[in-house]
Amino acid sequence: MYDELDSVFGPDLRVIDADVGHAGPFTSTMHCNIRPAEFSLMSKFLNARCTTGDITKTMCISLVCYSAEDLANARGAKEQSGAWEQVLLRCRPVAWPNRGPLSALVNDKIPVPLSAPMKVCTSTNHMRFYLVDDRAVCQVFDNVIPISSFLKAGKNRIQIRQQANLSDFIFFLVAHHPIRGQLKEIAEVRKQEMEWARYVHGVCRPPETVDEVWERFKMDLKNL
Repeated sequence: MYDELDSVFGPDLRVIDADVGHAGPFTSTMHCNIRPAEFSLMSKFLNARCTTGDITKTMCISLVCYSAEDLANARGAKEQSGAWEQVLLRCRPVAWPNRGPLSALVNDKIPVPLSAPMKVCTSTNHMRFYLVDDRAVCQVFDNVIPISSFLKAGKNRIQIRQQANLSDFIFFLVAHHPIRGQLKEIAEVRKQEMEWARYVHGVCRPPETVDEVWERFKMDLKNL
C-alpha cells in the first residue's frame, strides 16, 4: 500500500532510469551519467563519517523496487503518463522479491546482491550490511539499496539480472538526498568518533609536573 505522507524520499527525488520486471530470466540495463559536480556531492556523503559538515543536501544514487500495482493505484486512472517522481513519492519501496537469484552488476565488474541467496553479516528491522568480495559494502534502509560507492564520474552501466517472473515489479535507479535512516546512522557514527577523539586526547596529553599536581591539590583544598 502507499501513503503520500510517509514517503521514504523527499521532493528532490529524481528518477535516472527504470525498467519493468520481466516474466522470466532476463538482464536489463540502466545507464547513469554522473557529472563532476554531482560526483562531488556523492563523495561528500560517502566521506561524511570523517567530517562534521551538513550532509542533508548531498546526493545518493540507489536502486529501489516498487510494486507495479501500488504504482498503478498511486498514479490513478486520469494520470497514465508523466514523470515518475510524483508517483514514487506517493508510495514506499517494497522488499526486493525473493523468487530466485536477483542481482545487479555495476560497470561490468561489481556484483551487488538484491535478494536471497545472499551473504548478510548484520541484519535488523531496517538495516543490512551486504558482502561483496567478503567486504561489507552497503547498508540498506527502507529497502533502498545504495550504490553510490560503486559508481564513477562519467558514464556508468547497471545491469539487473533476474531469473524468476518479476513482471509485477518495477525497478528504479534514483538520485536523492540521504534518507532518514542514512542520516541517523551517520549521526551515530560521528558521535562515536567524537567520543573516541576526546578519550584519545585525554589519554595522550602530557602528564602533569610535580608542581602542577601540588598546585591543583591546594586549589582543591581551598574549594572544600
